[in-house]
Amino acid sequence: MEELIDKSINLRFLNLPQLNELKRLIDDEHLNDILKQKLSGRGERDDDLEYKYDIIIENQRGMKFFGIPLFSKNSLLPFDPSNYQLINGKNLKLINNSINNYPLPDLNWVWHWKTWYILMINDVDDQGWIYSRFYFNSHHWKGKYYFGNFIRRRIWVRLRTRQVELKEDSD
Repeated sequence: MEELIDKSINLRFLNLPQLNELKRLIDDEHLNDILKQKLSGRGERDDDLEYKYDIIIENQRGMKFFGIPLFSKNSLLPFDPSNYQLINGKNLKLINNSINNYPLPDLNWVWHWKTWYILMINDVDDQGWIYSRFYFNSHHWKGKYYFGNFIRRRIWVRLRTRQVELKEDSD
């Protein structure tokens, strides 16, 4: 089985608590073996399938006003990253700005999970958001909103799979 996540994580995302924890979990050999067993539990042989996680970061800017969150993708400034980003730092432009329109790499891949899931590990609020002051390059992300926090982001994860073509020996 190939690597489950893209190892080309942009350095500025390494300060996000969820990605550090996810990377630690994926790199743990014992947990990785358990994950492989769970993923191959659909009846197919594990050797025949390749699995890959797609990870997307959602960004918003705004503030809370009398406890009401007023964050939006429309509040992002020109120097901010786009509403959606890949973990390698590339900005995503999606049709209708919907994460459900994220394309598979080619026609051989299919979604193993029917929907996107928010990564709810480490210090996040009840909707998966982490908050910081002004700049998305910040090293100080917290799962609780404090007065003066004007940006937030959360991480979406979805698993895809494809049939691996086995190479036959041609004697």
